[in-house]
Amino acid sequence: CCPVGAWGKLEVEDYTPQGVLEKVDDLDLYRVGEGEKCIIWNYDIFGLNAGRTKMLADMFAECGYLVIIPDYYRDGVGKNPWEPDVVDFIKARTVSANLLKDWTDKILPYAQKHGAKRFGCIGTCWGSYMVLKLSALEHFYAGVSWHP
Repeated sequence: CCPVGAWGKLEVEDYTPQGVLEKVDDLDLYRVGEGEKCIIWNYDIFGLNAGRTKMLADMFAECGYLVIIPDYYRDGVGKNPWEPDVVDFIKARTVSANLLKDWTDKILPYAQKHGAKRFGCIGTCWGSYMVLKLSALEHFYAGVSWHP
């Protein structure tokens, strides 16, 4: 997953996320900001509660976007990419049909309820997979991914 020398989860101390965490059925969604332009943030292998994920989403919200981070892993916790079972972890959580069903049944209606009309997506590390999948859908105008 992460090559030797990758930056890892880049922890930030003393940061208080600005958004709210809400649940749609079994899926937690971190939401911050407002507006018709919505960014779906797709986190890295470390999960929703690691590193600077929420802080970076908050920064985009300050620029006038509604930002939503779905907790695809369902527990806020990710995986250390150097653990021996990381491949099994990724395989179990990267089932395209399940992830796209989350988009259709949970994320899209939630975003629209909060005013979203146009979508873009951002992904880091594991989230790059979701950027490729979501960018192929009719609602998306842009997708960006990177690996630190």
